[in-house]
Amino acid sequence: MRKPVLVVLFILALVLLTTIQLAPAQATTPDSQVYTWGFVRPGSQQLVCKQITIHPEKEVVSPASHHKSVKMSSRSTIVEDRYCSHLTKPSL
Repeated sequence: MRKPVLVVLFILALVLLTTIQLAPAQATTPDSQVYTWGFVRPGSQQLVCKQITIHPEKEVVSPASHHKSVKMSSRSTIVEDRYCSHLTKPSL
């Protein structure tokens, strides 16, 4: 009586473990937006509020690899000062 129950439990555990290992989560990360004070361009003395958008991009990795590579790209846009009003403005 106990032997068939143990065999069923063992098979169930084996199936669950292989299912979890073969089907990893396909989680995605949304774009992140950060506001910060920055200079218009290098060498400039004019401070502006910038919105920096960070976008993760998947890169192709060989199937034999167990690692996933992620490339991050960012874009900076000058926005109204009200978006940075809660931040301390750096002194020049």
